[in-house]
Amino acid sequence: MAGLALVFLILGIVWLFFKVTTYALPCLIGLAAAQWAFDTRVGWIGAFVVFGLTALPTFGLMRWLFTAVAHPAARILLAIAFVAPAVVVSYLILSQLSEGLIPSGLWRQGLCLMGSGLMGLMALGRLVENDRRDV
Repeated sequence: MAGLALVFLILGIVWLFFKVTTYALPCLIGLAAAQWAFDTRVGWIGAFVVFGLTALPTFGLMRWLFTAVAHPAARILLAIAFVAPAVVVSYLILSQLSEGLIPSGLWRQGLCLMGSGLMGLMALGRLVENDRRDV
């Protein structure tokens, strides 16, 4: 039974890692707003509500802007603004997790770069998944 709990814990951590890194920009904006709310003494529940009220609209706004803007350079800038935090956050998390597990620095850096690149592509996929433009 303990082995099954460990498997679910690991799967939960992987799922959380995927969600946080894929939606890094909205999560970071939501965390900043939640920290501000917590510092103004609204408590944990209020900070959680503020997080949701800022992170979810931020993602919706980014997706709407990406589909509404027609100029290719502006779309590239919006995609970079959404994907860059995902790449940086996933690289930092992977680097910290693999520090004691992979003794070779070269292999560790290579795997961290590949993993963060993959997470960046997944974040880009989340941004453009409902883009109905005829290319």
